[in-house]
Amino acid sequence: SATATDADSGADGGEPDGDSTPQEPDLEGIQWFPGPTQTTVFCVDDGETDRAAIQQAIDHFDKTVGSGHIAISGGICEIGAPIIIAQKRGIRIEGQGRCETELVWAGEGDGPLFFFDATSEAFLGHLTISVQQGATLESAIVLHSGCDAGDGLCDDQLDLISTRNTLDHLSIIGAPGTLFHGVKVISDGAA
Repeated sequence: SATATDADSGADGGEPDGDSTPQEPDLEGIQWFPGPTQTTVFCVDDGETDRAAIQQAIDHFDKTVGSGHIAISGGICEIGAPIIIAQKRGIRIEGQGRCETELVWAGEGDGPLFFFDATSEAFLGHLTISVQQGATLESAIVLHSGCDAGDGLCDDQLDLISTRNTLDHLSIIGAPGTLFHGVKVISDGAA
C-alpha cells in the first residue's frame, strides 16, 4: 500500500528531532518557514490507497505559513477521488519530475484531481496529470478563492483567500473528450 513518511521524525520513530513547533509568522517582516517538515509519499498505483496517502500527508500539516512539503515518489499514482487542499498556506506538493511522477485520474466522477480551497502561497509542480482510459476529468486542477458571497471570508479572513499559488513544471494530458480544463479558477462561487 502507499505509505507516507515524515522526514523530520526522530531516528527511533518517536518525537521529531529539533524544535519544529510552528510559531506565528511576523507578517511585517520576511516570510517565516518553520524547520524541516517534509513527508514523502510512495505510490503503489491502486487508486484509493495512493489518493488516501497523499490526502493524509496534506491533512497532517496545519494552516501556518510554510505548512509543509510533500514529495511524491517517482512512478504512477492512480487517484480515484479528488485531493483536497483546504485552508493551507505555503504548502509544497511536488513530484520527482514530469517524466518521473505521474498522477493518473481513475475516478468515477469528473474530478478535479486537485482542489485548492482558500489556500494561499501553495506550490504544485514537477509532475504529470493524466486521465485513465475510460475515465473523464472536467478539470485537472481547481483553484477556489474560498470567498463565497455571504460566508464572511471575503470581509474577515483575507489570509484564507486563495492567492499567490504556483503551478510549475506540470504536464496535464488527456485524450480528446477525457479532459476539459487543465486549470479552472473559481471566485465568488462562479467559474
